Amino acid sequence: MEDHLITKREILRQSSKIYDPLGIISPITVRSKMFMQTLWEKKLDWDEPLSSETIMEWKEIQRDTKECIETEILRPYFKERRSTEDISLHIFTDASLKVYGACAYVVCGDQSTLIMSRNRLAPLKNMTIPKLELMAAMIGSRLLKHLKSYISFSQATLWSDSQITLSWLMTKKQVPIFVKNRVAEINQLTHGFSWRYSPTDSNPADLLSRGNDSCEWMMDERPRMDC
Repeated sequence: MEDHLITKREILRQSSKIYDPLGIISPITVRSKMFMQTLWEKKLDWDEPLSSETIMEWKEIQRDTKECIETEILRPYFKERRSTEDISLHIFTDASLKVYGACAYVVCGDQSTLIMSRNRLAPLKNMTIPKLELMAAMIGSRLLKHLKSYISFSQATLWSDSQITLSWLMTKKQVPIFVKNRVAEINQLTHGFSWRYSPTDSNPADLLSRGNDSCEWMMDERPRMDC
């Protein structure tokens, strides 16, 4: 497509074509969402021509996305059929100033497989990292509720690299209404399951909150975590 035809409207049309219901390539597709948000921040009209620098950035995102959507991902989670008693579910949550989200892995022995992820753009209005981390934990809790209906597992653990979020989930003290409402939902959805701390460099959800390029993502067709 000729550069003068690439507008905010055209970018929205192209990015909306991506169909990834399980969020397997979310670290790549979130870059399109973040890019679209920057166009909103610049208050560009729908059909206003974009600068050459902006167009070059979009084309790079397009190339990465195309490489990923042409990747084949194996349907089986494990090489061999496994008993439900051997399978556990691990959900990781993370947030940045731009994106927050969660990803879920099924684990059996020394094998682990990404099965689903969800992420959301942070609001344009400024919000603190602790609050965004709490919203990421809420996404993780809803993801757990969803997966309980479709996957059999013996136990589940939820992970966050935010000490503040983990403290909020356990505190009996009075907290702001924003925090109180979300903590109540999270604790209701995750009742009977445990929350644990994960260092940032060991948290695979970090990719969801900052985006990634196709070269790093495609080093493994189905991303896995270290057990």
